[in-house]
Amino acid sequence: MMAPLRGPEPGRLLAAALLARLPAGTTLLEQGRTPWASATFVGTSHRLRFDCPDRPGAAAFAATVSDADFTLRGHLLADITAAADGSALAVEALTLIEA
Repeated sequence: MMAPLRGPEPGRLLAAALLARLPAGTTLLEQGRTPWASATFVGTSHRLRFDCPDRPGAAAFAATVSDADFTLRGHLLADITAAADGSALAVEALTLIEA
């Protein structure tokens, strides 16, 4: 069993950071997380699903999200990918607890 996370919950921080960069009118539909660990790191794997009425904006976001920098207090964003299908935007990310 993993120890409880200290500090702010990374899923909330990630969702807020994404919504701040997504086109206006975007809503979070679903969010899931799974604890993740390697021999040297501890973190969380995230899956988020958004409804983005600005379809070109969703596609542009998905195409460039892997190059974006996100600040998540107490956590590092190790990996992020996104895929847009019409107004649906699926995001997968890995956050690590910052040492």
